[in-house]
Order: sequence, then structure tokens, then C-alpha cells
Amino acid sequence: MAMKQSFRSAEERKIFMSMSDDERRNQRKPLTTAKIKGLKAATASDRARYLENEALGQEELWTAFEGGYLTGWEDRGVGRLVTPIWPHKEFVDCFAAFQSNDVTAVPIPITDWVDIVTPDLLDEHRLVALFPIDGEDVMLVEPVDLVNEWEESWKRYLKYQYKFGDKATHKAFGFDQE
Repeated sequence: MAMKQSFRSAEERKIFMSMSDDERRNQRKPLTTAKIKGLKAATASDRARYLENEALGQEELWTAFEGGYLTGWEDRGVGRLVTPIWPHKEFVDCFAAFQSNDVTAVPIPITDWVDIVTPDLLDEHRLVALFPIDGEDVMLVEPVDLVNEWEESWKRYLKYQYKFGDKATHKAFGFDQE
């Protein structure tokens, strides 16, 4: 799975990491209506791939909270609660429009997703819905499988960047030892 290049240099990454979450979000271009329609029409696997690229590139994903707790639904096929995640706030807002008034879009940094949310999802035996669109098929995955897959994608991306990009930035990851 190809990862988009997030930074051209170590300096760009340093600037990006020094920004607040709100400053980083404000740097992004808003989604166009055509882009939203295209993503809504995409297959579940294409949306999952897009979610991965965006979440890893932005270093955050979006989910929904209701009354201070992760929201979701029960999948009757497997009898487990499902927690949805999206690449952009606009899609959480679409989900919230069909839910109660108390649903709030919440961005979660990838590190918090891995270190805080994933263990809670495992404790509650939840599944993760990748970029659900109302009325469309959705991919459901185990939280740990999602983290493992994204970690492998991130490593491939960093190796690619090391091979073709700024070698000094990736020395800390040990890719200069290979």
C-alpha cells in the first residue's frame, strides 16, 4: 500500500510537530463537495485504504463521542460493539446527523489511538469500523490488527523515505543500519 509523502524535509516535520493540533488542521485544505461524494461512493476497501493513508499522513484520525464516551453500534452478525473511525471531521458530522444531538466529532492523535484507545477497545471486546458511510458496506477489524497493519505501513513508508528522501531524519529509526 503506497503511503503519501507528508514532509519534504526534517525541517518541515519539525515545524509540523511544533504546531498545535488546531494549527495543523487549519493548514489542511477543506474537502471539496466532489471529494466527499467520491469518497462516499468508494468501496469499503478503497475507503479503508484512504483512511489509512490520511490517518498516517495527518497522524490523527476522527471518531465520535456521545455523552463523553466512544459511540458506535452493536453488530448483530457478531454480537459485538463497533467503534467507527474516519479520516476527516466532515464524515463524523454526517454520522452525527443521523444520531442523537449529543454526538461530537473528536480527533485522536495516532499515538493516543495506539496507546490509550486500542487497549480500551480490546478490554471491551470492540471491533473498529473503517470509514463507515451510512447504508454502505464497511470493513470491521480487530483493534490490534488495525494497529499492526498501520505500523507495518508506517515502517514501509519510513524505509521508502530513507531510501529516496532525507536520510538524516530517519537515522533515529535505525534504517541506516540495514
